[in-house]
Amino acid sequence: DEAENPKSLLNRRKAAMRDEEKPLLERDEPLVEDLEAKIAAGQQKWKNDAEENERLRQQLQNTGTVNELLKATSTYNSGEAKSVPTSPAPLRYSPTDFYGEVLNAQEKKPPSLGIATTGSGERLLAAGEVLSYIIQHPLYTRGLVDIGDVSERLKQVAWWNGKGLEYEERDIVLALERSVEILLARCG
Repeated sequence: DEAENPKSLLNRRKAAMRDEEKPLLERDEPLVEDLEAKIAAGQQKWKNDAEENERLRQQLQNTGTVNELLKATSTYNSGEAKSVPTSPAPLRYSPTDFYGEVLNAQEKKPPSLGIATTGSGERLLAAGEVLSYIIQHPLYTRGLVDIGDVSERLKQVAWWNGKGLEYEERDIVLALERSVEILLARCG
């Protein structure tokens, strides 16, 4: 009767195949779990590497910007009117913006150096001193300042003293703090 019943034969064959596959599946289970753990670890490492890469990219961009600003400062201070090469890094900020565009609104004169005060005692920094002030500021040394953003903010508050541009110290600090706020908001 069983020989004539193909369904019974088929069911027994399926059961035998399941019994044969069971040890194989049990053997493969730890391998699969190990591979899943390795994949999860690899994904975490990739995420950490991507974050580190972005941090280093930002640091490189800031360093390139500072380098270009220093070149621009030394070019104006030496009395030479050379164009400053731009960095190959994808900068939002051109180093000529700070001295070129800011000074273009005025008569094209090199920035004066020195620190003065207003009548109320507020420190005024000459254009040539602003970069030094910024790069020595704790927010900048911690890598939290977007120089391009600070430059844009300072363009709006520059004072012409008859010899060059000057900036109130509180305006510089405010520009630095606003830049940090925007950067932190972008980072979430």
